[in-house]
Amino acid sequence: MLDSRTVSVLMVITACLAALALVLVGRRTLPVPGVRLWILASLPCVLGMVLSGGRDGLPPLVGIVLSNILMVAAVAIQLAGYRRFVGRSAALLPALIGSVGLGPGLVWFAVISPSVAARVVIMSVALGLLCLLIALTLLRPGPVAQLPRLCCGLFHLGLVLFYFGRAWVAWGTTIPDYLTSGAIALSAHLAGFIQIMVSAFFQMVLI
Repeated sequence: MLDSRTVSVLMVITACLAALALVLVGRRTLPVPGVRLWILASLPCVLGMVLSGGRDGLPPLVGIVLSNILMVAAVAIQLAGYRRFVGRSAALLPALIGSVGLGPGLVWFAVISPSVAARVVIMSVALGLLCLLIALTLLRPGPVAQLPRLCCGLFHLGLVLFYFGRAWVAWGTTIPDYLTSGAIALSAHLAGFIQIMVSAFFQMVLI
């Protein structure tokens, strides 16, 4: 049966394979701007998913807060890679500072005043904003790989709609209903799984 834990395992395996593929392809294309950052993004992504998958046996600060920060940091590093790929400054430090800045809110709603729906809103808005920045970066006219870049930008624009829609649904969801259905949690893992696969595909096409 497809559940959040099963999807988490699939995400870890997929992220590892995607990272390996990027490393193998990147051995000949490391001079291409952004490739090293895309490979680097796989590290917090995999670690975050491992912690998220084992959150039941971990303290909330590790299984929830740290895992979510790592997942956002992974997308932030990917954004830096896309920016560098199209010839712009990576702006990695501000993106990472913004990722860590989610910590107080996640700590509050994970430990002090637990609220799953509030955490979903925080994560969805953060990931949606990062995907929006990626889409804007790739959809800007440029000389590099026009068609793949356009398709990748449109894909991330679709993710923006998903994440903002997910935040809106979670905002109006009561805690008991949310915990009973688990639909939003499962959708998050599925979205992450699809994002990893499609992003890795486009990255390999771009380089």
